[in-house]
Amino acid sequence: FPAAPTRDVWYPAALADALSGDDLNGDAADIEASFNSDFDDWHFGPGPAPSGLYDLYTVVLHELGHGLGLIGSLEVDDGLGYVGKDPEGAFSYDLHTQTPTGVSLLDSGRFPEGSVALADALQEEVRFVGRGVAQAVGGSVPLYMPRPWVQGGSYSHLDEEPFAAGTPDGLMTPFIARSETIAEPGPVVCGMIADVGWTLAGRCAELVGALPQTVSRVTATRRGPNPFTGTTTIELE
Repeated sequence: FPAAPTRDVWYPAALADALSGDDLNGDAADIEASFNSDFDDWHFGPGPAPSGLYDLYTVVLHELGHGLGLIGSLEVDDGLGYVGKDPEGAFSYDLHTQTPTGVSLLDSGRFPEGSVALADALQEEVRFVGRGVAQAVGGSVPLYMPRPWVQGGSYSHLDEEPFAAGTPDGLMTPFIARSETIAEPGPVVCGMIADVGWTLAGRCAELVGALPQTVSRVTATRRGPNPFTGTTTIELE
């Protein structure tokens, strides 16, 4: 869509609407989530969940986080790694994932589509990087990357160990503990939301702070001699 920050990348419907200023999805829902009404151990609030119950508010907030864009397309299937199979292609989230040595998982030279190399990388340490996360906590953060790969759990969640139950950023780990209650996202989650493309407001803006503006388009104008044999001058606007 015309306002997409990066071409040939999928953006979640809600974010695409926000970036474009238009309802690109028509009558279809921007975020869909289902919750089991037959589950007997829900805590419906308000207030913290008592011992033995799971807080429905926290679970819904977690799923909204995925709907806002905290979800990746990379996966492991039958021992091979892929970048998006349905739909095909990378998500905005994937632009911010890399190995501990700083290699993007979208580097097709290092991690070809449908390769063992990509599958191995997706079952080792992977970190989420971006200006929002760096400003919030001073660096990158680890994702949940078990071996073997866990469909629906790996990659699209924060690592459980540093973001355990009771921490604000435990909101986007793959597991919720009984009585764990999180009423709002923490600084890491807010930073990730900014990195996938959202403009922060409210409490998230307070936690992360104002991010420097980036230039979305650059115009190059030749100012020097044309044709030239040695050097010329290019002006960037």
